[in-house]
Amino acid sequence: MHVRMTLTGSYAGHTKLLNGIAFCDGIAEFEGTEEEVENISKYFSRSYQAKCECEPTGNVAVMEDPEEEVPEPDVRQQRIMEAINGIDKEEWANSGAVPHPKVKDIATLMDDATVTLAEILFVIETWPL
Repeated sequence: MHVRMTLTGSYAGHTKLLNGIAFCDGIAEFEGTEEEVENISKYFSRSYQAKCECEPTGNVAVMEDPEEEVPEPDVRQQRIMEAINGIDKEEWANSGAVPHPKVKDIATLMDDATVTLAEILFVIETWPL
């Protein structure tokens, strides 16, 4: 199965590597099983507000769980997501119920010493990475 993902919002038209997927001029193509396409579409639509167009139907849909409404991340939450994606999961702290990057690592990447563990956990729990 195939999906074409188009970035919207602040990443629209950008050439970036996001979570291992290369976007050229805001567009990336991905091939995989139906489950892989569904998972990657859900991740990029939630985390980066990408519009996902799956083949063979070609229907444009932002993949969301119909049972729960997920709020759109604000600018600060998007910056936290970007920082989280910039840290290898092997370097995350595994203390507590939810594995997470160290606050100091996120603060360094964001160049913002005010970021809190609560904000990081909220982002991880609200928009699974």
